[in-house]
Amino acid sequence: RFYKGVHNGSGADNGITFANGKNIVVDSVTVDMTEGAFRGIDIQCDGENSIDGLIINNCTTYGGENGIDILTGNNNKIRNVTISNCNIYNAYQGILINAGYNALTIDNVTISNCNIYNSEWIGMDIRYVKDLIVSKCRVQDSQNRGISIYTSNSNIKDCFVSCAEGITAEKGVYINDDSATSQINLFTIFS
Repeated sequence: RFYKGVHNGSGADNGITFANGKNIVVDSVTVDMTEGAFRGIDIQCDGENSIDGLIINNCTTYGGENGIDILTGNNNKIRNVTISNCNIYNAYQGILINAGYNALTIDNVTISNCNIYNSEWIGMDIRYVKDLIVSKCRVQDSQNRGISIYTSNSNIKDCFVSCAEGITAEKGVYINDDSATSQINLFTIFS
């Protein structure tokens, strides 16, 4: 399936959007946002909504604000998320997962075998998620940080990170102080 997102000024500026459900599967989808659309695969859980079981597999996004965007509001829950075998090109942020500052309302997230190329800001930005595993991912030529983690109980392993030319290697992976219980293993970082 191919989706072309076009910024139309009405707020409906995303390729694919979900806000509620169980066992959602997004498989083998390509979303082109190069004409100004915001988010490729957009999970916005607010109001009374919740999501239990989300699989995003073998998807490709081009351009836009975020290739894959998963956000939740105050008391909404998103559980059991798997993102695998995805390719994200030229987005502002490749993958953004953010439960907000108030609670760990997104839990049990696994990201594996994903490739993120040429992010304008951060390749992978994970905030306030409980129980995160990132493995065998490649984040290449991000303009600011390759991977940014603001969450505890994380296991990040077997990843390759390179920042754009002129960006220092210490920005390859950023771990916030709140992430003290995170484990990072077997990284290759180039700048």
